Amino acid sequence: MKSAKVGGSQKSAIVSGFEPYSLRMVKVRAYKTVNGKTSYGAFSQAVMVIVR
Repeated sequence: MKSAKVGGSQKSAIVSGFEPYSLRMVKVRAYKTVNGKTSYGAFSQAVMVIVR
């Protein structure tokens, strides 16, 4: 499993190390850190993406 953190108002991230032109299932979830404590939201539904 690979992960990437996207902060603030960003809506995309680059995750390297996948074979080009392959299909991958992707899920996302939100998180917020307040006073050193991190809270995570639920994962999204999985969607299929094509790696470029």
